[in-house]
Amino acid sequence: MGSFQCVSAFQRLLLNFLPCFTQPSGESFLALAAAWVLAVGPRTVTNLVRTLGCNVTKSHDAYQYFFSDAVWIMDEMWKLLFDMILASRLIPRQAVIELAGDDTLVHHSGRRIFGAGIFRDAVRSTKKRVAYACGHNWVILCVIVPIPFCPNVFVSLPVCARLRPKPPKVKGRRKQKAPATRTTVELLADMLVLVASWAPERRFRLLGDGAYASLAAHLPENMILISRLRKDAALYAPPPARRHKKPGRPRKKGKRLPTPAKRAKSSRLRFRRTELLLYGERVVRLLHSYQAYWYEVCPDAPILIVIVRDPSGEHEDEFFFSTDLSLSPRAIIEGYGHRWSQEVVHREAKQQMGIDDPQARLQPAVERQAPFCLMLLSLVKLWYLTVGHRGDKLLAWRDAWYAHKEGVSFTDMLAALRFSSWRLWFSGKLALEPRHRKILRPLLRALARGA
Repeated sequence: MGSFQCVSAFQRLLLNFLPCFTQPSGESFLALAAAWVLAVGPRTVTNLVRTLGCNVTKSHDAYQYFFSDAVWIMDEMWKLLFDMILASRLIPRQAVIELAGDDTLVHHSGRRIFGAGIFRDAVRSTKKRVAYACGHNWVILCVIVPIPFCPNVFVSLPVCARLRPKPPKVKGRRKQKAPATRTTVELLADMLVLVASWAPERRFRLLGDGAYASLAAHLPENMILISRLRKDAALYAPPPARRHKKPGRPRKKGKRLPTPAKRAKSSRLRFRRTELLLYGERVVRLLHSYQAYWYEVCPDAPILIVIVRDPSGEHEDEFFFSTDLSLSPRAIIEGYGHRWSQEVVHREAKQQMGIDDPQARLQPAVERQAPFCLMLLSLVKLWYLTVGHRGDKLLAWRDAWYAHKEGVSFTDMLAALRFSSWRLWFSGKLALEPRHRKILRPLLRALARGA
């Protein structure tokens, strides 16, 4: 990469992906990956080439070719990233690997863009009004890891992503039915099978919102699910024991039980007062758990249901369930709280990493650029959690109004990478004297935090 370098430790992470490429494509990968992380402004290919500056070794079209026509497979890179996360020991060997899956809308409008369409915009929608926007609907699967130097703080690292494209419009006088596309639930199910096959000896725990509760009966053998439960779910008691010599197939469900909402209104329920750590705060909630069959979602096995009640009455009752009957109600609720780090990933990808900046129109480029961005987001976090935090010179320069801040945001991680990279580049390129480096350091610190 010539004199345009990232931090050596981060560059070593990038070198692990070179077996996925030919030599020319590998050179483009190293240059574009470094430029994507360090670029100030939109992450279009043009701006990435502009960020490379005098270190550009190829034409602009060659870098465009990397996304649209080069021969490389994104799933191979996802597997390497997953193996690197496990090798980093951020997740203990015997611990359960927590996964979070959800879909998000990446804004992208224009003519003849593959897969773009009108989707519900969850950010702008409210309970009374549904907002729609044009873009790509991406289903993202993340691994949740704890920050080793910040107790009870978790971050998500994307390890797989799939595009749910809108079917193209059928032209003609006669109305024809548009070709069917796979749902977000089906796409996430495929990714779960793929990721579980990468570590068949490990145990997984999927944290998903209520839209993905139907995955309970379609999980790999080494995976369980924690999700929300509909308050009007049709629940049943366990099937009665089969009588001898009785004709017909055995019953699969027992008598109908009250819905979770009706059960929560019963005055006979016994709640246990429990202190929980939710979203970084310690709160007190009343918990009640019981087992039942949710036949429409998981017909062959019971689920463990937890009713959560706010003793102050400020919040409405909430309902959760787990396919693992051995988990405690506290572990289910606190575990589901870890899923919020996935929502933070969506914001980080859009605001800090520019996932909606590329202007690709062709199918190969569209299906590669967003996962490429998400993979780099994971690499920045992996670099910081393993190596970068040791030499982070910006932690002492926190804003006065964030004196109580616990944990490290992705903005801090990216600023630390940029600061270390620019300082290394200026030191090697300009051969500055020590006193000049001391003068330059405050300027680089300000640029790293403000970029």
